[in-house]
Amino acid sequence: MATYKSGYKRSKGNDKFLLYMLIGFAIVVVGLIIGVIIYNAANPDLDYSSFEDVHIENFRDVTTIDDTEYIVYFYGVNCGYCKDIKYQVLNFAETNNQDIKVYMLESATPDDWILDDNGTQTTEDDYYRSDIKDPHSNYYMRGTPAMVTVKNGVVIDMVVGPDLILSLIDSVEEETYGLLN
Repeated sequence: MATYKSGYKRSKGNDKFLLYMLIGFAIVVVGLIIGVIIYNAANPDLDYSSFEDVHIENFRDVTTIDDTEYIVYFYGVNCGYCKDIKYQVLNFAETNNQDIKVYMLESATPDDWILDDNGTQTTEDDYYRSDIKDPHSNYYMRGTPAMVTVKNGVVIDMVVGPDLILSLIDSVEEETYGLLN
């Protein structure tokens, strides 16, 4: 076993390197924090309240809007998936390059639904009743987030779930969504 006559000598070069690394790391962290603050200040938050003029009151109104072609986005304020894609959807509603009108409907949570003996969704005032069927599967819409495409008062497409909604938004933006225009 080797023994050293003189004690362990600390290298001054290593100390300076470590100090420079810590200072560099601190500068990067402070820079990131400042960047986030500036970004948030420069980009006002979009919120559903910014779209009050295109809010639909209940499910019955989805197919009775005067526009010929439009999309309706169904969301829940407590829906985790809705929160995940909120800003992409609101940005699309505000600035889509196809000038497609996007309406919003705040859906009830499943706790607000009452199912009769046949499994049909009902409530006393029918406010939350969804008679909207997927034209491809013939199933009723049962969850959020969801988007339906309406043309001439008829639901021609329905997507449910964040991935499918983002895919629909991409296809509209890329002008590959052939169901409108």
